[in-house]
Amino acid sequence: MKHTIFKGVKTFCIFNISKQIPKEHTTLFVNNMATKISSSIRRFGKDVFEEQMLLVNISIESLNRFTNWKSNRPVDPMKVDEIIKSIKSGLFTPQAIHTFLDAKTNQLVIFDGGHRMTAYKNLFASSESESQLLTNYLGGCFVTTVVMNPTDKFMIEKFRAINMSTPVPEIYKTPESMIKDSVNLEILKVVPKFVERFKKEYKCCKTTNRPHKPSYNASVLCNDMFEILTTYFTDTEIDLKKIDVQYLMDMSNMLNTQYKNEILKDPTSVKGGVKIVEKATLVNCFIFLKDSWKDDFVNQMNQLESVNALDFDVDGTATTRLSHTTIAAT
Repeated sequence: MKHTIFKGVKTFCIFNISKQIPKEHTTLFVNNMATKISSSIRRFGKDVFEEQMLLVNISIESLNRFTNWKSNRPVDPMKVDEIIKSIKSGLFTPQAIHTFLDAKTNQLVIFDGGHRMTAYKNLFASSESESQLLTNYLGGCFVTTVVMNPTDKFMIEKFRAINMSTPVPEIYKTPESMIKDSVNLEILKVVPKFVERFKKEYKCCKTTNRPHKPSYNASVLCNDMFEILTTYFTDTEIDLKKIDVQYLMDMSNMLNTQYKNEILKDPTSVKGGVKIVEKATLVNCFIFLKDSWKDDFVNQMNQLESVNALDFDVDGTATTRLSHTTIAAT
């Protein structure tokens, strides 16, 4: 059975994938069948890898064979919902899911396309009608590229190249196994959890790369917080265990309230003026209205560390006592 693409410029045939992939990996595809579009050789230093482009039949079995790379950023439910809506509206443009074959786990590991794959899985599992909608929309299959058994270094560079125009946090560009600094490892664990918590409280997160203030991009915030904490721990000796999600949320809430008090007194002090301040008031998010917020965040942490005091009054007022000086966020 032959298929023709690109107006007949290139033809390819359905083939038995076991001839291309070692026998132990043939269970990756339903009925051992896939459609090969191309095969190329990738060179990275002294290493050589094969990269194949394949069409995979849509089924619950095939979708579940794909897993997200642990070094990739967590899937954003908001972005997944946007993809699902675009599929249902007929505006979604299918793109390749980029993977590599992990010989240890016998899985196709996604390093680009995790949101699309999660949207596919959610649609397929939601109901028979939506499963059929997805199958019909994608023509019964989707495109994936597969790098065969690559090294970590190759995948990191490939991941960076793909995401050059996307604000992917630096902490997701290096696998945990390659991070030797114990401080950075701890920060790597807490920052994504903090960002997820922050998004629930400050609901003006946008998926666009450069959202208008007071909105923010979660990936950029993740990067910024990683930068704040690595800078802080470079200059300060402190017990890392105290820096947890709640601590970072307390710092964020205090700084946000401080900015709110200052800005509402003089809305013209903010670039964009009254309009921006009105938007910030609606979502109660002022923290990104000042370009100095990262420095102020670090300074606030330093001040609190100097007295080790953070209390919340009955009315929710956050108060810090600094050398007999009280700074109240009301």
